Amino acid sequence: MTKNKVVVLGTGAWGTALANVLADSGNDVFMWGVNQSEVDDINKHHNKKYYGNKRINSRISASTNLKEALFRANYIVLAIPSIFLKDVLKSSKEFILNKPIIINATKGLDPDTMSPWGDTIKEILSSNDVASLTGPSFAIDVIDKKPTIVNIVTKSESLFKKISYIFNCDYFKIVNCKDENGSEICGAIKNLLAIGIGIAHENHNSINTVSALLTTGINEIKEIISLQNGEQKTILDYCGIGDIFLTCTSDKSRNFSFGKQLYKHGLNKSLIMNSNTVEGYTVSKVVEKIIEKKSDKFPILNSICMVLSNKLKPRDFVNYSIELIGLKDENK
Repeated sequence: MTKNKVVVLGTGAWGTALANVLADSGNDVFMWGVNQSEVDDINKHHNKKYYGNKRINSRISASTNLKEALFRANYIVLAIPSIFLKDVLKSSKEFILNKPIIINATKGLDPDTMSPWGDTIKEILSSNDVASLTGPSFAIDVIDKKPTIVNIVTKSESLFKKISYIFNCDYFKIVNCKDENGSEICGAIKNLLAIGIGIAHENHNSINTVSALLTTGINEIKEIISLQNGEQKTILDYCGIGDIFLTCTSDKSRNFSFGKQLYKHGLNKSLIMNSNTVEGYTVSKVVEKIIEKKSDKFPILNSICMVLSNKLKPRDFVNYSIELIGLKDENK
């Protein structure tokens, strides 16, 4: 039985994976994207650019026509790269005629306001029915229907229940987190930390050293949560330590892999090698602004930002960082 019309804006890997979950849960799903070949593939029940010949649910259809996609939508899922999010929201506003629930799956912080994307979405769409989806979830594992648990971030219990109803299926579950600021900070800055851990992993053969850098970075994220009026305990939720572990330990992570590339090839060449958005690189300028007056309290995150602004060579990152946190190897 059809539950709702759910619209997913974005035909990339993550948007397609979420669309497949929603269709498997019994919803009719309509996707919108700007890439005609991806749209054509989806209408043939594939997205070959990201998933080869893997089939997706036949309840999913797609279009490049934004007005058609948004017509009579009950729910709208935003799965758009952050650099395009505002433009798509502004274009969408005139076609949203009822009051759908908005689910933001775009992680990061608005570089203009340094606030969570949820705040920006609420302002542009003039809606308070906005929640964020975040947590440990590689798109390929979701497509392959591996058991996955993530957070839906909203203070509204009724909104959480409605979103649970459309998403929950036998392999995908959501858990409520009410800390909007803390969860968004985790979702954004874990990508920056993953770049640094990728550099360290490629540079250093000691898991002790890499673990020390990771632990310090996690504590720094916890402090930024406080600075941004979030709850420190959120670092222990799926959107926190769960997503940090996922992003900082696997070659499936674009940011972790980018860090490894940085060590091998340097910043300029690594940027050329990556046609897709590297979220940690994008958010680094925002983090610089947040910590600029207290950078000595954030040695790991500040060092990663220095690498990404060409102020520190990737090959010097580990030694520079461990000296800042008092872990200099006296045998060298």
